[in-house]
Amino acid sequence: MKIEIARIDDRMAPSGKAILRSLQNDSLPIVDLVVRESFQNSLDATLPKNDQTNIDVTIDKIATNKIAHHFDSIDTRLKQLFPRESTIVAIRDSNTSGLTGKFNTDDKDELNNSNIYKLIYGLNMNQDKVDAGGSWGLGKTSFFRMGSGIVIYYSRVKHNNKYEERLAACLIEDSDKSDAIMPNNDRGIAWWGEKESSDIYAKTLPITDSQFISDFISSLGVKSYSGDKTGTTIIVPFINDSKITMEDNSKNDFPWETDIEESIIQAIQRWYFPRIYNRHYSEFTNNSILVPSVNGRTIRPENFSLTFSWFQSLYSYAIQLDSTESPKPHKRIQAKAIHLASTGMSNNKIPIGYLAYVQLSIDDLKAYKNSGFISPINYIGNATFKDGSPYGANILAYMRKPGMVVEYVVNDNEWMKGLSLEENSYVFAVFVPNSDGNLHKKYLNYYSTLESYLRDTENADHATWIDKIIDSGRVTIVNRIKRSVAKELSTDLNNTEAKASRRTSALSRHFGNMFLPMSNFGKSATIQQKPQRKKKKDTLAPNSLINVTDIGFVSENLRSVSFNATLQADTKSTLFFTVLTTDKVYNQESWNKTFEGSLPFPFIINKVKLTKIANKKVNNVTDTSHKKSASFEIPNPNKEKLVIEGTIEIEIHDLSMAPSLSMNTEHIKKEGDD
Repeated sequence: MKIEIARIDDRMAPSGKAILRSLQNDSLPIVDLVVRESFQNSLDATLPKNDQTNIDVTIDKIATNKIAHHFDSIDTRLKQLFPRESTIVAIRDSNTSGLTGKFNTDDKDELNNSNIYKLIYGLNMNQDKVDAGGSWGLGKTSFFRMGSGIVIYYSRVKHNNKYEERLAACLIEDSDKSDAIMPNNDRGIAWWGEKESSDIYAKTLPITDSQFISDFISSLGVKSYSGDKTGTTIIVPFINDSKITMEDNSKNDFPWETDIEESIIQAIQRWYFPRIYNRHYSEFTNNSILVPSVNGRTIRPENFSLTFSWFQSLYSYAIQLDSTESPKPHKRIQAKAIHLASTGMSNNKIPIGYLAYVQLSIDDLKAYKNSGFISPINYIGNATFKDGSPYGANILAYMRKPGMVVEYVVNDNEWMKGLSLEENSYVFAVFVPNSDGNLHKKYLNYYSTLESYLRDTENADHATWIDKIIDSGRVTIVNRIKRSVAKELSTDLNNTEAKASRRTSALSRHFGNMFLPMSNFGKSATIQQKPQRKKKKDTLAPNSLINVTDIGFVSENLRSVSFNATLQADTKSTLFFTVLTTDKVYNQESWNKTFEGSLPFPFIINKVKLTKIANKKVNNVTDTSHKKSASFEIPNPNKEKLVIEGTIEIEIHDLSMAPSLSMNTEHIKKEGDD
């Protein structure tokens, strides 16, 4: 491919260094920025009447000598910088239009309407398509920051019933850096394509020779388009892995911070959960669903982390409020239509959007301390709370019609002002605007719908909503939405009676998130839901205590629980699992009665091991006779209280259930007792 070097004498022309600095978000990892920008551009290009958009990401290694020779004037430098191989990432969409438009013209109007020109050769040229989520402006600079500065564009389009392939490449870099590919190129910008002139400053055009493109694409290990398929593939070669991962040897990194593939998988879930295989999204927006994959691994909701699974449920429940039929009541999720009192929508009775929220325990999210589970704070990528974060947070996500999360706010003083923060408790919330709703007549000279206004409030990175100033006056729609959402959340969730109930539940779940039982070695207990009590003072034994000290991860379905227990004299304690639901607590017996054996109880004791009795170490005191039981007994016939320590291995049959630990204690009956 022949080179075109950007002229330095073009007036007001920015340098590559300035362009790379122009993306105004340094708070998100580069992988997140690339996923947000590239996926949104692909979704915006979905062909009409297609019910799904496929985006396939591949990550591979490529030998430098397979690719360097294609780039005129820099092949030697590429071999110096990458003597052997480097990582290459390709983001391929299908069921899309491809990079349409003219490029071999000087007509400004035609170039302004040309998608291929705006993406490859233009800067700060936003899309004009209604409801578009992305842009081909400053946001695309994330592609160049991901690798060494080179980005390859491959596309296939249909025009006048004929198919055409298009290929071009672009470099944007800081030419002052020591590892610059073109250190003598003062602008730090160049393109590769085809041209007849030998002048390095003469304009190049995208290559359209199908045979050349086929050979080029296959040499990169990238799949080409054929038959009636159209679409675009963004290819980023020469990636230095250490530049885009967040590995910090001083901390315990999460898998997606040290591995590119896992990082991309998490980023896709994090920002596009509303649209991934979600028919509710499609029905609400009339847009396609998103079908993503990474290295052949299809990303489906059933494979989401629990954090994003809950967020997708919230989104789906919220948008059902837009239907003429009310959504079916949910045991956990609450949803409300949000209205602005005045000058919001064209009619004050029309909601400005929909809010759904849920309060979750650590059990619900499997975010156990010391157990290998990961906090939702880390899943959403909030670096502020990464280390030493509280075990509990209020998290709200909001998004527009394209289905990309604009931002997660954590314990925010605007969206969630006045909402109390409870330890070991998470509030998840989602706000979805009534995008197609018409705005108040006050704004109609500037914006017709809420979606058009909100899109204009976003910067190039689409990372937040900030109210606009019109005719020297600030529009307050966003600020009023925030206040209305905060009022709704605090009014409901800070309700005194509900709060007291939640604290009681949290106390119960304090044992649940450490979950487990222990018991009479060699004898499984039979638990009665309502034990017979003759005399409270003679039957029940107070101050028998159990404390879980640690939880260890054994395997996907096994956990090891360390505990200590204080047993009062002349007592028999029964410890057992329960399943917490919103309206009932099931132990093993009540569960089996309810489901009549059709559904096994989700938590079973695998084995129990005592390590200390009365502060003395013991060896080989292990019991496995409790299998198929979720309870066991510990008797203490002594005249003094007894302290024991041990571990319990639990087998979990259903990871979606939240376990809790309960204990009943009674005096040991003796001869002569009534």
